[in-house]
Amino acid sequence: IKYLCNKLMLCLLWIGFAQPPPALEDTVACHNSGGFCRPVGLCPTNFSPSGACHGENLICCKK
Repeated sequence: IKYLCNKLMLCLLWIGFAQPPPALEDTVACHNSGGFCRPVGLCPTNFSPSGACHGENLICCKK
């Protein structure tokens, strides 16, 4: 019984780590579109803010 419970817990953990937490979905989208995350107001001069990262705690900077 302990063996089965252990395997079940490992499977649930594995499934849980397969997808990013909801707060990081915007961060993944930013990185996939060629952007990067910075604190609000700190995009480099050649970049412009274009969305949010880390659950709207940071901004996404893109060229």
